[in-house]
Amino acid sequence: MSLANQVISLWAVGNGALDKVPVTHVKQWESEAHAYIAANHAEITQNIQRTGQLDDNTINSLRLALEDFNKSWSPS
Repeated sequence: MSLANQVISLWAVGNGALDKVPVTHVKQWESEAHAYIAANHAEITQNIQRTGQLDDNTINSLRLALEDFNKSWSPS
């Protein structure tokens, strides 16, 4: 897993994005969230990879992207 995806996963866990995800579905959520961000918000991972940091703009983008993702995500 890339550094950017690790950062995204840790941020998501620490900031409540997975609060409603059943533990048995966390891996699925993580995989699909990473794919969603790569396809729809590539600038987030690119910025993390390029700077090695999670600045305020990136955090805001990530928060909004995960909120959008969670609205349509359901475990299979």
